[in-house]
Amino acid sequence: ATYGNGMFVVVGKKGSILISLNGYDWMTCSSSASGYLERILWAQNRFVAVGEGGLMVTSTDGTNWTLVPIDTPADLECIAYGNGIFVVGGGYFTNNGAVATVLTSRDGLHWTDQPSVGFFGVRIRGIAFGNGFFVLVGNDGLTATSTNGVTWLDAFVGPENFRSVTYASGHFVAVGNDGQVMSSLDGVDWTAHRCFASMNLRDITATDSGDAVLLVGSNGEIFRSGELRPRLDLRLGSTGPELNVNGGFLPVYTVQVSTNLVDWIDWFACTNAPPATFVEPDGSGQPARFYRIVPR
Repeated sequence: ATYGNGMFVVVGKKGSILISLNGYDWMTCSSSASGYLERILWAQNRFVAVGEGGLMVTSTDGTNWTLVPIDTPADLECIAYGNGIFVVGGGYFTNNGAVATVLTSRDGLHWTDQPSVGFFGVRIRGIAFGNGFFVLVGNDGLTATSTNGVTWLDAFVGPENFRSVTYASGHFVAVGNDGQVMSSLDGVDWTAHRCFASMNLRDITATDSGDAVLLVGSNGEIFRSGELRPRLDLRLGSTGPELNVNGGFLPVYTVQVSTNLVDWIDWFACTNAPPATFVEPDGSGQPARFYRIVPR
């Protein structure tokens, strides 16, 4: 599902496309497609939906849809847009095993197959864009980063298949089989997180505010994360400034202090649970003291 051009648009089996202006009343649109549409995106004033067997359809208004001819045997399972580029990911199987597929386009109509991902050896399942670069995830714990969709730096970070990835509050968050949840600031170094799910997690999206993520799993399970950003509260106590640090997605953060917003000094490290309160005796009487939290 996606939102664009003043409407919600969802896709699914047998080329089905539904649109709604309010999220309650829905209308079916003809797409001239009969295959499974997996994902849809709104970017550059255009909807682009992708699916099995190289299926792709596009629309500028959400009502009238056109098939886009794509010369690939791959099931297209994910799509993202950034840096002026559409990037689609997926894969297919041969007698020699899985083959990863990435397609790129400037306009959503004319596409180029990128052979640089052929060595991955697994299917791509999800793509997200954030902070100036793309992150893709796939089977067998595949992760990879790219700024242009052409050249990718890959790594395998876990034994389970990833199924989806999103970007929220400066974090890439990926989900997969057996309740796997991992996050990364740069798409290279990943942190595993505890999730109460034991089933496969199939999708993830950021909330409207961007401060949390929603996970969708098998058997209709839905999970909501806590706040992705740590919260820093400050009050002036009798012995100096008191700081309370609460939440955050990463396990450890560093609180820094500055008098000029240019030069920062590490003050202390804190974990994301439980909440912690610290007092700075040297803060009393200072003309200005600024505080911030940074990943450790």
